Amino acid sequence: MNWIPTTINLALLSAGVALAIPSIILLAECAASWLPRRRPTAKPSAARPSIAVLIPAHNESLTISATLAAATLQLAPNDRILVVADNCTDDTAHLARLAFTDVLERFDTVNRGKGFALAAGIEHLRRLGPPDVLLLLDADVAPPPAAIQTLANAAHLSGQPVQAIYLLHADQKPTPKSVVSELAFITKNLVRPLGLHNLGQPVLLTGTGIALPWPVLASVDLASGDLVEDMKLGLDLLRAGHPPVLCPDVVIRGSLPDSTRTAFTQRTRWEHGHLSVIKRFVPALLADALRLRPGALAIALDLLVPPLALLVGLLVGLAAISLGWAWMSSRWVSFAVAVGSLFVVGCAVALAWLRGGRHLPLWNLLAVPFYVLWKIPMYLRFFAGRKQSTWVRTDRA
Repeated sequence: MNWIPTTINLALLSAGVALAIPSIILLAECAASWLPRRRPTAKPSAARPSIAVLIPAHNESLTISATLAAATLQLAPNDRILVVADNCTDDTAHLARLAFTDVLERFDTVNRGKGFALAAGIEHLRRLGPPDVLLLLDADVAPPPAAIQTLANAAHLSGQPVQAIYLLHADQKPTPKSVVSELAFITKNLVRPLGLHNLGQPVLLTGTGIALPWPVLASVDLASGDLVEDMKLGLDLLRAGHPPVLCPDVVIRGSLPDSTRTAFTQRTRWEHGHLSVIKRFVPALLADALRLRPGALAIALDLLVPPLALLVGLLVGLAAISLGWAWMSSRWVSFAVAVGSLFVVGCAVALAWLRGGRHLPLWNLLAVPFYVLWKIPMYLRFFAGRKQSTWVRTDRA
């Protein structure tokens, strides 16, 4: 029976190393966000690209008018906006038409989700005459001034998909949990992509504010109900030879859900989708890296970093188990690895806070343990085989 202590020690050490790898990747990306910012090498073009703004919308009557008003102000005469009113039961389509916007109404209760709406909109634009650049906006977030022109120019000049920085902020009276959630978004959607960008690497697509040169659309199929359709689109483009790049000049800001139930539903969709993408794409991207496909290794390593709350929860659990085992066996290596990884993650979060979250009160970070506990049920559902498999709209009310 002497093999039992050795086996336990080896298992704990293996788990520690497996969690140390994403912890180090996280720290490296956050540290790289402080490197000198990369500037585009392409020279400005005299010809302005024609732009089509595509907005998928499902029951977005509360927000669609403001989004269209902000977008319309940024268009040239040869540009157009198309709203895809997807399975709407409210007056989204009517409000879009009042804004003198082209509207495509779609009713399909089987093939639901943003991906199917985008595919229908792209086919409609193809019949009308495709633009030079397609810009994807969400119906609930108004683009800031000059965002459309800046993103379209970046995509047109580079010939690559372009992602704006997309952040969600807490309301005027944030709870400690919403502050932690906002910092998690800053880390994921600002600091880490900026680190990859500064290293000359592609980034994941994270949401609204995506500019696509029209020719690259022929290499991907958007018609899917994937939970994280933007992330999947970016990975498909990368594997097709069109790695997305970041446009740090454009920052689009939305709001975190006010309701705890709505926030939990939204995060469940995102994080179940994220974990599913890790399983589906990391092996393929590592194989692509062996074939020297540009950007494949960087994105594979980026995907290896699980959602921050899950990483912290796993490290805390491993540290607790390792401490108990060390107390009985006097073997402290696995405990040291777990604690060291927690320190590395803490340093990464500190760098992220300094880089983009200084407006958030530090004392609210004491809520991190409660934030992790709040998210444990969604992770248990995923690993118990009860992962969310269908797209669910976030309630705007």
